[in-house]
Amino acid sequence: KLNSTGQFLWATRAGGIDTDGAGQIRIDIFDNVYIAGWFTGKAEFGTLSTESADDKQRTYLAKITQDGHFNRLITAEGPTEWLITDMAIDRDGNSFLVGSMVLTINPPNVDTNAIALKLSPDGKNLWQKYAGGNGRDIGTAIGIDGKGAVYVGGSFQGDGRFGQTDLTSNGSDNIFIWKLKDIP
Repeated sequence: KLNSTGQFLWATRAGGIDTDGAGQIRIDIFDNVYIAGWFTGKAEFGTLSTESADDKQRTYLAKITQDGHFNRLITAEGPTEWLITDMAIDRDGNSFLVGSMVLTINPPNVDTNAIALKLSPDGKNLWQKYAGGNGRDIGTAIGIDGKGAVYVGGSFQGDGRFGQTDLTSNGSDNIFIWKLKDIP
């Protein structure tokens, strides 16, 4: 972390002996740092640690205090793999994440759906929504307006359902914009 004049304040590390990475970083109004990415196997985030049960690549969201200490770690474990591609933090400290989750792998095709979710400041899953259909459907961008509506952008193939709306692509990959009302 650097201050506004470029002076070094702190640095920290996370991960393990396998492939780990960070894909997104956001700062809330309290100067807490949120970082999302992936890890494989066992990974340490300060005094917090996690391990994927099957040594597959898994997704994480970590929160770092303004003085550089990890104080929250959330990981995605389950029967499917998913990847966070974007996130937003609202003025209340809620995290909004978007990405994709793998449904089936039938080489050379991979069927994925877009996923959007909201986490409370303490990491509780408040809601999650899925969109898409057959084919590769990926959420790549997320934003929140001043009234709490959530906007998700991404790409989709074939036919897909986004809330109550059915969309059909005109070719290979097409763009979708999906508006969600925030659910308290």
